[in-house]
Amino acid sequence: MSLANMESAMDERTEITSEAAARVFANERSRLILLALIDRARPPAELAALTSTGLSLLSYHLGRLVTLGLARIERETPRAGRAVRHYRATAKSFFVPARLTGPLPRHDRTAHLQAALERSFAGSYSGVLYDHDRGPRMRIVSDGEGPRGATDLWHRCTLAPDDVRALSRELFELFDRYARLDRPNGRRYILHAALAPE
Repeated sequence: MSLANMESAMDERTEITSEAAARVFANERSRLILLALIDRARPPAELAALTSTGLSLLSYHLGRLVTLGLARIERETPRAGRAVRHYRATAKSFFVPARLTGPLPRHDRTAHLQAALERSFAGSYSGVLYDHDRGPRMRIVSDGEGPRGATDLWHRCTLAPDDVRALSRELFELFDRYARLDRPNGRRYILHAALAPE
């Protein structure tokens, strides 16, 4: 089958129906590996560098993804010794029903973000300012050098339903625009925004 045919054979969306497959999405590492295989086929060495995963652990996750039908070997590149396999996700998106998700997958990312913020702000801020500028808010006040590439913003506001929809759309578009930059010499950042009624 040609590469073009493999592209067209890729499902648009797969609904997850088993608990075993749902556990892939609950685990941050396996989720990152699978999501990295959606846009194109990747060999293990590239995937290991992209996801900061050792090759033996990566091999385990790839075997599991293939067994569960979430990824496949798209092609093999000949080389001396054993051919290099290129893995690809079996769909462009995966839907995990609420009955299989358990806790929302944001919990592990929230802890990761909190730890990253603590490291970034350690020794680089003079305090926290609490005020009431168009509503109660707090913000970290940096010292002369400022935080090392981190921003933490909180604000309370009163919004109408149309405002909430507009703000959600704008945040999504803003995050999406920056996520697409993918600078070759850049540093990886975690972006997080949340909006919820009190």
